[in-house]
Amino acid sequence: MQTVTENNIKNSLFEQQKQRQTGSTMAISAHIGSDLNSIMVVLQGLADNQYLQQGDLTSSRSKNMMEERYLEYHDIIDSIGVIDKNGIVAINLFTDNRTSLVGKDVSFTQYVKESKAKLAPLFSNGFQSVDDKYTIAITYPIINRDTDRYVGLVAAYLPTVDYFAHYGNVHDINSQFVVAYDKNATLIAVGASQSLVGKPFLAM
Repeated sequence: MQTVTENNIKNSLFEQQKQRQTGSTMAISAHIGSDLNSIMVVLQGLADNQYLQQGDLTSSRSKNMMEERYLEYHDIIDSIGVIDKNGIVAINLFTDNRTSLVGKDVSFTQYVKESKAKLAPLFSNGFQSVDDKYTIAITYPIINRDTDRYVGLVAAYLPTVDYFAHYGNVHDINSQFVVAYDKNATLIAVGASQSLVGKPFLAM
């Protein structure tokens, strides 16, 4: 009877912890989803702006318009930019001292190729950025409403470790921490060790 009682208590405690953990994970997931949807709405608004619609991707008025929207979200968006139909960076906005990518050819990147091919909004898989941060890109195609021609895309960049740190601990395995994966089951934020970021979970 003592063994049965102990097992019942253990099972009850496990179920309680499981329910708490599930509820916590669902709340974090909903919060992240809400913020990502907000970013997508911003990108859609930029892609529909008359300047970008007309193919004006490099002028000061287009850059100023982009800056206004970026400053509203720079606490969760690391950088934002416009890439033309040939895969050349036309605008690249950020708040730190990194080197601008304006004029660089990024047509070889998976997220640019996939965005151009699908002509649809895209959440990329994780990738190593030029400043050596593991990053995801959110893109929205710029398609001229009158001609249906692809003009380019607007992209927001989120360094994964810094981004997911907004929602929970991603550094200390000795307390409750957040782990995140991209759609290929690649670790993009993990509290156990930052050296695991970018590694495929299924191959570990």
